[in-house]
Amino acid sequence: MGADEAGGSGNKMTHRLIMLHSGVTMFALSAVEMLLAAVLLAASVAGFWWSFGPVLQRILAAKPSANLQPMGRRLWEFLWEVMLQAKVIRELLDIAQIAAASLPVK
Repeated sequence: MGADEAGGSGNKMTHRLIMLHSGVTMFALSAVEMLLAAVLLAASVAGFWWSFGPVLQRILAAKPSANLQPMGRRLWEFLWEVMLQAKVIRELLDIAQIAAASLPVK
């Protein structure tokens, strides 16, 4: 029987996921563990807000941006320089060229 036929195993990926999660069992947390988790969550939220609060205030107090055009060029520069790391790669190539130029020629 194939995966598509009646009585077949079905999608192999679904079968693997079921097998992966078949041994997972949930257990009850004690009151101390739940309290510790709540305290750690509250500390995490407080730490994030302590860090991000001044940034948010500065953003909200700023004047509206005058002009974001051309958006296409700005988006391309972001993708090229930030996501694809063009500046980092360019700097590494420059370093490699300097290093190669400083080697003695045989």
